[in-house]
Amino acid sequence: GIVRIAWSGDQLLYGSVVGGRYAILRANAGQGTPEEVVLDAMSFAVTSDERTIVFVSTTDNLLELWKADASGRRIAKLVSGVTANQLAITPDDRFVLYGSITGGTVSIYAVPIEGGTPTKLTDGNSVAVSPDGSSMAFTDSRGSLVICPLPGCTSPRTIGSAQFEGAVSWTPDGRGVAYANEGNVWVQPIAGGSPRQLTRFTDKRPIGSLAWSRDGKRLALTRSTVTNDIVLFSGLK
Repeated sequence: GIVRIAWSGDQLLYGSVVGGRYAILRANAGQGTPEEVVLDAMSFAVTSDERTIVFVSTTDNLLELWKADASGRRIAKLVSGVTANQLAITPDDRFVLYGSITGGTVSIYAVPIEGGTPTKLTDGNSVAVSPDGSSMAFTDSRGSLVICPLPGCTSPRTIGSAQFEGAVSWTPDGRGVAYANEGNVWVQPIAGGSPRQLTRFTDKRPIGSLAWSRDGKRLALTRSTVTNDIVLFSGLK
């Protein structure tokens, strides 16, 4: 089960489950055998220079924000007690944006990639940073797709609708925000207007993550199938 995906040059990093443990794997797109990069890790993001991976560690059942080099060796812990399902790194590779629950509310925080005290930006989830680093997009608890300027996220503006925990990503040209809805990817122009449908899958399989390559020519996404089993336990006392 692939839960997150990101580009690193021509290779894809993706989150999966290996032997019952979350892991980040690396593979050439469409070919080759996957390589394990980081074990006990789930949500992640890659810096623009592709030298650093920031991820949420699941070691000892604790969710903590760590960074590692491209080979997966741990360098430093950034934040303890996070619950991020999607991370974003600013294009200048200076800040990591992530979501975490505080007092029952999911909020978006920023922390320097070199370490420091996190700063709360706003309440919301599924954060993504524009290609020029001037704005961020996120979803709020009302099912709205919102953008606001960085670094302070002042004057947030609703531009459309999106699922609170759905996949969100800026388009390579910075003119729209892509999001997943009912098994397809849609693009909402930030200037206003109706969203346009980008993919045309017909089976409504959920899309959990999406990411454009650095050159903007390829889009990677994850699609999943949910199955359920009915199990009978007998002889219980």
